[in-house]
Amino acid sequence: MKRLNKFLDILEKICMEICVILLLVISLSILYQVIVRKLGYSVTWVDETARYAMILLVFVGTIPIARRGEHIRILSFVEMLPPKIRKVTETVTYLIVTAAALVFSYCCFYAARTVGSVRFSMLTFITMEQFYYLLSGIGLLIAFMVIMHIAGILTDDTKKEGREDD
Repeated sequence: MKRLNKFLDILEKICMEICVILLLVISLSILYQVIVRKLGYSVTWVDETARYAMILLVFVGTIPIARRGEHIRILSFVEMLPPKIRKVTETVTYLIVTAAALVFSYCCFYAARTVGSVRFSMLTFITMEQFYYLLSGIGLLIAFMVIMHIAGILTDDTKKEGREDD
């Protein structure tokens, strides 16, 4: 289990680094677009680059959040429950999140198979098929991280992360 946690820590750091790079891509491409427009020109690839980088940023950023269980949630009712019932409630909630991530992954996989090798209109180096396969893989990673979080809840492993729920 220690090796797996070490691997997940490395994967989490990689995801965070990718998020930083994606934020830089978004910021620099929009800055470039502003400068070019001020000079009287227009560049169409910038909008698509920023849009698809934002999509990837959201989903890649979800991977570490899913592992730690730090997504936005309202805990007013759950915190009133006894610890054992709270654990069951959180487990069921995370199982639903896992199912949603798996459905997302399947839908992206299905979309990748149906669109074929259609290219983005300006970003010619990647096809829609490749983009959907990438999103499908990210969905599987999110589901895996949520399952690891569930395992942490069931083994009371969340206390090592500084969160004492009980």
